[in-house]
Amino acid sequence: MVVGLLLPLALLTMMSASQLMEQASYRQFQDAQKDWTKAQKKWVGNYHQERQKTDPATSDPFVESKTQEEQSPFEDGIIGYVTIPKIGSTQPIRIGASESHLERGVAQVTGTDLPVGGKGKRSVIAGHRSWYNDQRFLRIAELAPGDKITIDLGVRRLEYVVQEVVLIDATDWQQLKAKKGQDMLTLLTCNPLYPPFNERLLVNATRVLPKVSAQKASKLSQPNQITPKKERFGPNPVFVLTGIGWLLLLVVCYAFWSRWKGSRQTV
Repeated sequence: MVVGLLLPLALLTMMSASQLMEQASYRQFQDAQKDWTKAQKKWVGNYHQERQKTDPATSDPFVESKTQEEQSPFEDGIIGYVTIPKIGSTQPIRIGASESHLERGVAQVTGTDLPVGGKGKRSVIAGHRSWYNDQRFLRIAELAPGDKITIDLGVRRLEYVVQEVVLIDATDWQQLKAKKGQDMLTLLTCNPLYPPFNERLLVNATRVLPKVSAQKASKLSQPNQITPKKERFGPNPVFVLTGIGWLLLLVVCYAFWSRWKGSRQTV
């Protein structure tokens, strides 16, 4: 029985440790909030200029072998964090959905817009359905119209509202094209949970703008931005299950020890 508890408990403990480290990294990211450097602003501008000259998302990050990563001026390739309150998920967003980046978290799909907002733009964020030490996008199928998704860039915070959750064929990249006049964000993961993974699950969301007075709006250095605020982390089911697992293991070990001690006393 003890052995049967150890394997799932080890996986839960690894997930808990990974999520605690991600939360700590996110707090450091928030504490270090500052404006982008000139090099970062120039790189983002150049990326979008080049992006307009090419077709969007013509390769599948879960099928094509990607070893080349986007050479970005952002530390560790992280441009911001995506938070999904409904499922208690906060993940760093790396630029370029290379194999390396997808092993470490979620990433912007090469060929789609960066997650910086703007009309006529659509950023696609890809993530594995799960990983050995993290849930990744395991639970995004639970999202429904009206649920919120937040992108924290440090310099500003963007809020999106889910419009639909759809399944598409793994090769149907026409579904990822930007839509005129809309500011969109799409979360993408493989489906089903087991091979052959021949579908892609999309969570499509559109930007919502804060209601501010004209005077306040004129003071904003970036149009349509939300002043960054610190994210509060609520109870996480992985942490709860890990705690229950360790408690159960202690109870079982104590029961075995008590039985062993009692048998020695009767000898």
